[in-house]
Amino acid sequence: MRKNAILFLAPVVFALSTHSFLFGGDVIKMKAASYLPATHPMSYLTGWFCDEVKNRTKGQVEITYMPEARFLIRSMSAMMDNKRNV
Repeated sequence: MRKNAILFLAPVVFALSTHSFLFGGDVIKMKAASYLPATHPMSYLTGWFCDEVKNRTKGQVEITYMPEARFLIRSMSAMMDNKRNV
């Protein structure tokens, strides 16, 4: 009885978990930023990682990577200014 339940539930769980990938659900778009310059080795690796996620998910997850993100530096300095004022 237990073996039959497992044999029945395994395909059902698999089908439900892959439903959005099989039927072309909405694309998940994310952003990643770093203060490192674009020529830094970590920037290359992060860009590669973003491309690899897109390839392995068959385009269902897209990560836009922004090296040298100026807004990130401004927000970090604003956080530090607020921390000093407290």
